[in-house]
Amino acid sequence: MTKNEHQATWEGDIYKDTVTYRFIELASFAIEMALHQDEELEDKYKLWLAGVIEKENQEEEPKPIIWYDYALENEAEVQIFAMPNEGEFFISFKTKEFETSVSMSYDIRHMDVQVARIVGFAGDMLYAISWAEAQRAQWDDLLVSLMQ
Repeated sequence: MTKNEHQATWEGDIYKDTVTYRFIELASFAIEMALHQDEELEDKYKLWLAGVIEKENQEEEPKPIIWYDYALENEAEVQIFAMPNEGEFFISFKTKEFETSVSMSYDIRHMDVQVARIVGFAGDMLYAISWAEAQRAQWDDLLVSLMQ
């Protein structure tokens, strides 16, 4: 199967399209929530990026870092990795029933997704869609409480 054929099998399926939409939305919300929960996170990110740029001429390739890690119920994991290019993030979602990742270019200042795509998915799509909706609702409630 060529890359184009593989991509074509992912597109046009309502469940796959919904997974894509839900997890890109949830990934951007995960970044926003991280910034609200840790007010120093953006400054730490800028310092890390400055260090990456400073070390650009060295032989060793800069590596991504775990930028934020959510501790969720039921052994679910959400990790945000900062990539060595400004505004590039990789968000990993893992539960017992599914695993998916989103690669995203995100403008932190404007809280705006530039480009995003699902990198991989394995597991139960219907469960993943329900989980994403429930997680978004839970984070919405938390965000409201943080703002009050």
